[in-house]
Amino acid sequence: MVNDGLTVLGLHIENVKRVKVVDLSPPATGPVKIRGKNRAGKSSTIDSIGMAISSDEVPGQPIRVGQKDGEIVLRLGAGVEEKYIVTKKFTAKATYLDVKAKVDGQIMKMASPQKFLDDLRGAGIAFDPREFCSANPADQVQMLLSVLKLPEDPRTLDTERAALYTQRTELNRQVVQAKAVLNAENAKPIPEAPDEEVSVTSLLGELEQRQAQVIANKALRDGAEEAKARLYQHREDLAGEVKQAEDSIASLVAQIEDLQAKLLSATEELDENRVIYDGILAGLREDVESAEKAAEGLVDPDVQEVKQQIADAEATNRAVRMKQAETARRGGLTRVHADLVSQSNMLTDKIGGIDDRKTVIYAAAQFPIEGLAVAQDTKGGYCLTYHEIPVTQCSASEQMEIGMSIAGALNPRLKVILIREATLMDEDTRAHVDAWAFEHGYQVWQEIVGEGGDGFVIEEG
Repeated sequence: MVNDGLTVLGLHIENVKRVKVVDLSPPATGPVKIRGKNRAGKSSTIDSIGMAISSDEVPGQPIRVGQKDGEIVLRLGAGVEEKYIVTKKFTAKATYLDVKAKVDGQIMKMASPQKFLDDLRGAGIAFDPREFCSANPADQVQMLLSVLKLPEDPRTLDTERAALYTQRTELNRQVVQAKAVLNAENAKPIPEAPDEEVSVTSLLGELEQRQAQVIANKALRDGAEEAKARLYQHREDLAGEVKQAEDSIASLVAQIEDLQAKLLSATEELDENRVIYDGILAGLREDVESAEKAAEGLVDPDVQEVKQQIADAEATNRAVRMKQAETARRGGLTRVHADLVSQSNMLTDKIGGIDDRKTVIYAAAQFPIEGLAVAQDTKGGYCLTYHEIPVTQCSASEQMEIGMSIAGALNPRLKVILIREATLMDEDTRAHVDAWAFEHGYQVWQEIVGEGGDGFVIEEG
């Protein structure tokens, strides 16, 4: 049942704050100027609109001093057609609210009047554009953000980004330090040493094998010498036997006549023995030659080399351990540097993600006026800018236009804006406000000190 574009078509006030009786029928759109002397009831008249609409605007003592009760009747309509009648009565004990709707010539009482009004008024019936203009930058930002209703507060994102940026700055400092240390260390030569330690156990095994080979070679050489000695001994023994045989033959020859038979037998036996002896000697010569050839090819392994390697093993292994430790240390420095770089890159990605989120948020936001933006100032605070110029540095008429636009965004259905102390605005700014009200179809109530000029004059309540 809520229609867009509602304004105040009638306002009746009795005994509310400083007002005795006020009865107004203002134009549906444009400026509504409430004039009068100080303490005449101008503020009370304008305040009554907010009091009728919102319970938050009702003061602790709404009834005029000396009276028992008070009443506000607000007639709301679209154009010249009246749509709703809002009645709020105040007594010493309670406040009563009644809202009636006019539908097809019939008057219907709203079942939940305050909920209806809360839905109607939006968030800005209490928003005063002139107060916005005089507010500090931080408060102006908060007023705008309450209009935009962004999914995330950009100030929170900025705080998060600043924390990440500080963290990344520290990490990058550590990255530079780690890189400098790494470069300095890499510029130094690594100790010359094998890649792995020398195994003393393996060297001992090699020494044992070589010593066993030396012993085996000696055994072969000794065997060759023994075979050679046996050859000489057999040759001497055979020579003696041959000599005995020759002596025996000589003796027998002398006795040829009687020992012919023995001579023939001894000669035959000698021939046989010579063949046997020659075979034995030939076999022994072959043994000697084979042993000598085997001995000639033998090369004793260098046992001293292995012994020296064993003696040098500890120094070599110490150098290897130093090399391995230095290589591992530099590898650790490399990993530390890489880890710091990785962390810095992660923070950069997070910062970029926050920037992207802000871009998306602002791109989707519907600012009440083109060129308006939220920006950080040089001191880390926040301010509004209008076409990149801080709002506080804009002209009075520009500031008021921004305030009016925010007020309009806060009141999309109840197109009523209340400006207190409008007397403080200069003539150009007032003219600008009036033109804005007509252009956008809003009803702008203005409190002005003085009785001259157009509008409604309040005299002593």
